[in-house]
Amino acid sequence: MNIQRTFVCLLAALGLSCCAAKKEEGPAGETVKADGFPAGLTLSFEPADRMVKPGKKVRMWVENKTGESFAWEWIGQGTCGEFQFNKEKSFEAILVGGEYAEDCREEITFKATGGGQVHEKKINVMVKGNPKFASLAVRPDPIPDSWVLINNYDRTMAGREVKCVTEIGGKTKKPSVGLAFDTKGSKKASRSAEERKKAEEAAAKTGVVQKVEEVFEGITLNMLDSPFLPWKFEFGICDFAEVPEDDEGALAISYDLPHDDDYCGYFEHLKLGQDCEAEPFDSSIFEKLTFIVKSGDGEPHEVYAEMVAWEKFAEFHQGRTEPVGPFKVPADKWVRYEVPLVDLYKDTLIPDSIKSVSFKVVRQNQADTGVILFDNIAFIKKGSAE
Repeated sequence: MNIQRTFVCLLAALGLSCCAAKKEEGPAGETVKADGFPAGLTLSFEPADRMVKPGKKVRMWVENKTGESFAWEWIGQGTCGEFQFNKEKSFEAILVGGEYAEDCREEITFKATGGGQVHEKKINVMVKGNPKFASLAVRPDPIPDSWVLINNYDRTMAGREVKCVTEIGGKTKKPSVGLAFDTKGSKKASRSAEERKKAEEAAAKTGVVQKVEEVFEGITLNMLDSPFLPWKFEFGICDFAEVPEDDEGALAISYDLPHDDDYCGYFEHLKLGQDCEAEPFDSSIFEKLTFIVKSGDGEPHEVYAEMVAWEKFAEFHQGRTEPVGPFKVPADKWVRYEVPLVDLYKDTLIPDSIKSVSFKVVRQNQADTGVILFDNIAFIKKGSAE
């Protein structure tokens, strides 16, 4: 039988209202006390008002002076930024605010299990909007001189011929690991496997470098003469899709994410060598990454931005940093975002050795399937007028 009782709520100093606690039967016979904390169990915040600016952090932790042992759990959606847990201190969590035109409210649930009871508390954290961010021109006309366009899709969707030259022998210790882009479905005019084998044998015998040339047709390259392609993780699938008639000249990416840990996206390589392998791109002269997005199916979505470090023989997912976002994708209009590159230079990523920029789609806060439109991907040089 449910038992009602009234009590004075703790944590009033943190702005949490007084309320009535209701006992309910929880897992394994435990009693759930929603919004009820025992004396000596308190939540603390930095900043204390739980109001953070974009890109800043709010730190949340628990102080336990009850004399009892509790198991802690933080439950956060990451709606307004990146939600992080401290693995060494399970009672601590951090929310790094995202970039939004308007204020964004994040609801976080804290659970403490101990003494045969489960105590729950819902906490609101506010990430302040940025009015300046809201006023960004979606499609500046003309494009500022400070912009270096990575992709403007009405100029890059037509397939092109690509010539790849692999050097074999001499000081080369390893052959090329293959094209840095998918040639599936492309027409190929190249030396046969037998000719390649002869070139390898000649290089080994004479020590003279042999060049093997391959030509591919129908390859889509961006404005930096590098490929852009979808990528996926686990069972997630992202692929090029048909662009709605009203938005011709953009790039449409469809996604299908059947499980919670699936994600996918697409990437823009930044520099290729003559062997068609990615080469390090120097992004140190740039200050921001900018892009515009819109829903392609009439439903709101979210997307993350990330950078990939260059490594000669690395697969795509190696060298990826933690993504920045989420960025809201409106259902009915284009919006432009600017991401400070300093926010993307995480871990050991070196600004003068970048492989690609990438966009990531996860299941949180959106449907399992959908279509997102992208356009006008560009770097903005340092020292540019706002």
